[in-house]
Amino acid sequence: MSLLVRFSRLLSHVLKGQTHRFQQWGVVRQQTLQSELGSCQTDRRSSSLVPELSSADSCWLQHRLSSVLECEQDAPLTADCRYSVRVSPQMANRIVDSARSILNKFIPDIYIYTDHMKGVSSGKSPGFGLSLVAETTTGAFLSAELASNPQGQGAAVLPEDLGQNCAKLLLEEIYRGGCVDSTNQSLGLLLMTLGQQDVSKVLLGPLSPYTIEFLRHLKSFFQIMFKIETKPCGEELKGGDKVLLTCVGVGFSNLSKTLK
Repeated sequence: MSLLVRFSRLLSHVLKGQTHRFQQWGVVRQQTLQSELGSCQTDRRSSSLVPELSSADSCWLQHRLSSVLECEQDAPLTADCRYSVRVSPQMANRIVDSARSILNKFIPDIYIYTDHMKGVSSGKSPGFGLSLVAETTTGAFLSAELASNPQGQGAAVLPEDLGQNCAKLLLEEIYRGGCVDSTNQSLGLLLMTLGQQDVSKVLLGPLSPYTIEFLRHLKSFFQIMFKIETKPCGEELKGGDKVLLTCVGVGFSNLSKTLK
């Protein structure tokens, strides 16, 4: 497989479903697309931390990316979403209780969002999952997600085990720290690379093997090398050791024009 094909697949993978993280790199939403998204059920404590889905979402369109300096982190505020498809609604409630048994030991007020689909709109694959997001007071997002195995593949997963394991994964991400979680480290580095010809910095937790390989791809395709500085944990930086990455963007511009 050629490097170009590998990089195109890698690029589509890291960009898929990550539009909610683009605003801090100067990406704004412009064109509105109508889509059938359904609505999320929220409890009485719901707030703007995770907005409720509506029947209209928007698509981002940006000619160039701005440089970014994300070097601060602070205490997280947690929000989460449980979803279940073609299974009993009690599955989501069991996930709620198991995840709360872990997270409530650290923060008492957790925003609960559940989404249960049934009938034709739920598709043909039964299952359930949990997505946890911790937003810090400085605007950084740390996330963790787990889903049950497809029917007939692998061992059956109990909702209680899934909820507890996902909560532990989120706590691990918070301990690792940084301004981007380990799953989306490569996305942040890609946006820094495509940014303006100015200095960009980002503070990350320990680099994952995927991110290390992604840095090699960035060097191969963009001739970009990052300055990497280790930041040991201490009074200012809590949790695991941090890594400060610095680069100068290539100044990539989007030459596409809006279709009318």
